[in-house]
Amino acid sequence: MNDLKNNAKNNALSGLIFFIVNTIIALVLNPILVNYLGSVYFGIWKSIDHFLGFASIADGKGSQALKWTIANQEASNDLDKKRREVGSALFVWFIFLPVLSIIISLLIYFSPFLVRGINENEYNLVRFIVFLLGINLIITPLFGISESVLIGVNKGYITNYIKLFWLIISALLMYIVLSLGYSIEELAIITLLITIFRGIHYFFICKHNVNWFNIKKPTRNDLSIFFKFSSWKLIWSFIARFLMSSEIIFLSIFVSATSVSQYIFTGYIAIIGITLSAIVSSAITPGLGRLIGNKEFSKSREIIKQLRELLLVTSLFIAAAMLLLNKSFVFLWAGEKLFLGDLNNILIAFLMIQLIFIRNEAFLIDLSLNIKSKVMIGFVSVILSVVCSLVGYYYVWNNISSIFIGIFLGRLIMLLLFPYLTNKMIHFQNRKQINFKLLTKIILFFIGVIYIGNIQLLETWFSLFSIGLIEVFLVAIILYFFILSSKNKSLIYNKFIALKGRL
Repeated sequence: MNDLKNNAKNNALSGLIFFIVNTIIALVLNPILVNYLGSVYFGIWKSIDHFLGFASIADGKGSQALKWTIANQEASNDLDKKRREVGSALFVWFIFLPVLSIIISLLIYFSPFLVRGINENEYNLVRFIVFLLGINLIITPLFGISESVLIGVNKGYITNYIKLFWLIISALLMYIVLSLGYSIEELAIITLLITIFRGIHYFFICKHNVNWFNIKKPTRNDLSIFFKFSSWKLIWSFIARFLMSSEIIFLSIFVSATSVSQYIFTGYIAIIGITLSAIVSSAITPGLGRLIGNKEFSKSREIIKQLRELLLVTSLFIAAAMLLLNKSFVFLWAGEKLFLGDLNNILIAFLMIQLIFIRNEAFLIDLSLNIKSKVMIGFVSVILSVVCSLVGYYYVWNNISSIFIGIFLGRLIMLLLFPYLTNKMIHFQNRKQINFKLLTKIILFFIGVIYIGNIQLLETWFSLFSIGLIEVFLVAIILYFFILSSKNKSLIYNKFIALKGRL
């Protein structure tokens, strides 16, 4: 149990460090990209990236499935079984390689028509970018096998530090290339090279840290079980990609590349919130996989209960910061033209909260290795999101806000049903009614921050940092005393506040 806690702590710490550095790099690099490329080319670059994300689904998701099968078997001493799981992941990648290649080829041809407003003389440029990044997609799952093994054995902190190293190298190379007058073609080449060197790095580090790591030919039964999970994981990957990319995809197809650029900057804090919350979840889920694999449901229930509440407070805190300060932040960072407006800022904040909870429950359900129900619910939700957004944008209100509202409505089915699947997995019967007292507190909290955020515009970086620091501190105090349970208050106090006093 101590190893579980220590590794979870290391995972969270390394994830937090990666998150902070990644946030700083994006803060610096995104305006540079817009400045050198222009808002149209920047929007094209981001749109291509998200479209290719959907193509990556066709790799079979063997490396993703491997992460959870290894986590589920971490307590097992059957090393040959684990090596056969690695072999199964490699087999899945090889089987899906022709499918992925065909899809990338089709995407190369049709990609210029997927971003509204591209000029005909830019078609070949877009196709070349998709070609380079398509090669990147083909090799990514192969290199991802060793990364998945490290995460599965609860050593995700090692992968975080490797990602951090190559993130810094990538950012530096992109800046140098742009400053020398090159464009998005060279950015795509850098992306491909970084993937290759990072993958080699993962492999040698995994060999050094996981003594059983090797490839063994899987049995027919191994492949059957693995492929069944991997197949459902493949379908879920499409849904997960849609969850993370739907706003950009719809804006790219329905509106313009410029609106994609506006969303990237306006939604930046929301992306930070989703990433930060994923750090909390991913730090704990591999260890939970061990508990659930051993059928220690009592301990699992307690950890999941605390995790849910901590994520609630985390999401409320980040949403409040976004509602209070995002307009001022974007105005100062990128300019007024790249802010989507107060209403869209509110909608993006609520989409962030919704997605944080959906992704957390999805991570937890994966630990059961039985994800069929999750995938079916998610697929229905995707259809609803598409329909609601289309109807809203074309028949109700021809405005970007209707797209966000449609996405939110479509995702509600996952928000409501995923916790039920998680509770079923850990044998938890939750018969509690809605906590109206807590709900009232949250509603009043949001009314306050929305009102202040809409009337507040801080015009200098000094006022943003000074007043913003005071506001987020007050938000933290309110959440700590009025939202957190006494148990989590004690946990935070003992881990952070009391420690600070002793120092």
